[in-house]
Amino acid sequence: MGLGSELKRRNVFRMATLYVVAAWLIMQVAEVVVALAALPEWSGRIVLLLLAIGFPIALVLSWFYALTPEGISLEKDAETENGVGPVTGRRADFVVISLLSAAIVLFAWHTWWSPSQTGKSIAPDEVIESIAVLPLQNLSNDPAQEYFVEGMQDALITRLTRMTELRVISKTSTLRYAATEKTTPEIARELNVDALIEGSVLRDQGRIRITAKLVRGAADEHIWANSYDRDLSQMLALISEISLAIANEIEVAVNQPETEEWTQHDPVDLEVHEFVFQADHYFDRFMFDESLQYYQQAIDLDPDFAPAHAGVAGSYLVKGFFGLMSDSESVPKAREAALKAISLDSNSAGGYSTLGYIHLYYDWDWELASKTLQRALELSPNDVHARHAYADYLIVMGDVEESLNQVEIGHLYDPLSPMAGIVVGHHRVFARQYSQVIEEGRDAIASGQDQPVDLASYRDALWLEGMYEEAYAAYKMTWGRSEYLLQALEAGYSEAGYTGALHSLAEALHRSDPEFRDYVTLAELYARAGDSESALELLEKAFQHRKPRLLHIKANPVFDELQSTPAFQDLLRRIGFPEAPLQLAKRVVTYGHRSTTKPDNGSIEKIRN
Repeated sequence: MGLGSELKRRNVFRMATLYVVAAWLIMQVAEVVVALAALPEWSGRIVLLLLAIGFPIALVLSWFYALTPEGISLEKDAETENGVGPVTGRRADFVVISLLSAAIVLFAWHTWWSPSQTGKSIAPDEVIESIAVLPLQNLSNDPAQEYFVEGMQDALITRLTRMTELRVISKTSTLRYAATEKTTPEIARELNVDALIEGSVLRDQGRIRITAKLVRGAADEHIWANSYDRDLSQMLALISEISLAIANEIEVAVNQPETEEWTQHDPVDLEVHEFVFQADHYFDRFMFDESLQYYQQAIDLDPDFAPAHAGVAGSYLVKGFFGLMSDSESVPKAREAALKAISLDSNSAGGYSTLGYIHLYYDWDWELASKTLQRALELSPNDVHARHAYADYLIVMGDVEESLNQVEIGHLYDPLSPMAGIVVGHHRVFARQYSQVIEEGRDAIASGQDQPVDLASYRDALWLEGMYEEAYAAYKMTWGRSEYLLQALEAGYSEAGYTGALHSLAEALHRSDPEFRDYVTLAELYARAGDSESALELLEKAFQHRKPRLLHIKANPVFDELQSTPAFQDLLRRIGFPEAPLQLAKRVVTYGHRSTTKPDNGSIEKIRN
């Protein structure tokens, strides 16, 4: 008897077929289990290795052992003359056929019906166009590592933002869900997104393990999940890998040059990145002295690290903006750091954003402001601050409608940011949409909203509509937390009604803070009180200090009665407002949906709703 016949008689061929089919089924199950259970990526490789080792062992065992009706016995002891061999063969054939049938069914499901097959499972009306990366879970059990986990979340958001077909929610809004008990559909509804990314980060002894899950928001349906294990020096390459995997699942196109850029990462300098992650952590919490300290430590280690210079630029800029440092000191430092960041990295969104701010609000260089802000938004569409600045540039150009459109789009990227909501309210007032602002203000009060600054636009709209009593009540809500200012309001009101209340409030603010920096707000108070002379004097002071909100005065209806005065017209001339609208810069067309053209109002409304 030849070797082939003997192998056949001993069912070695059947065993080989049976083993291969069974191994394939085991690998398919393992792939699903590894993903859903968030097991390390190497878990699947371990299973494959064990199956490969088991293959020759199974063949050897099938040579020496036979399956008989009485159980497993040595081949030499098996009653093959009584038909045991054929019976065993038929049983093996039955098992093989059953496993093959299961394999065919599994293959068909994986190919045509599996949720992981994006193009097959996602209906046209379920295309994912918006996404939010929720705070990643810190599995290290070390609270000191929170800044690192936050840095990974930020890196993932930044990378996904480069996919222009996708609206990615800003970290400002997603950080609110760090310890939430809200359900996935609730979060998706509040953020107005199609899908959420959940996950965890484990840092341990020079390794990093990231688990990521893509979940359809409304249905709470898992679309994709995977776990990755890498050396810490490859953490940015890992973020790129995750981003590309997500892009593939939701069918977002990534151009070839960008794909190559994402896949070509040199090992990172971990210490430098850690300093930047810590700095970002403090910056997000408005602790700018601490953020500057850590950014500088990163620069000391690597003077050519662009993100650290961009961070320094942003920190100095906001310190000046919030009055924590004089503009004469903060702006030059911010400008120097921003230019350095851009010189080191032509794709430094933070550098362009800061520089655009400076060109607009302090240089009053409209052309350079337009170019730099548009570049910032091309690189980071969810940079709401850059979008607000671009909206103010459009105010300068005289395009109030498009300015409002831009801030509303900014609110879509950062829907839970109080500042974004405030800016939208202000621009609606500029667009003379008083009734909408009043309605939203009343709803906010009825819902128990306890953020007085959110009511500023509501208060202004009431005054502009001549609803003075209700406006006075809103003033008491926004300024009345200070007993001193509340007394000033009430004293002025008792003496001369609403106008007297505003005049008294303005004078109280002057007395309480001789260095009061918001000259435009003071000018608004005096203008509403009918004191045009004081309003113009304060606008002149705002001009001398180049206060950012001065760029709104042409569109702000509070100053409508001053528009015709020679002093106001002279101020507009010195600021450099165009007498007629200049040719507008190209529109920023990143709206978070798969279109390269500016959508109509209906499209924008669809995104909002």
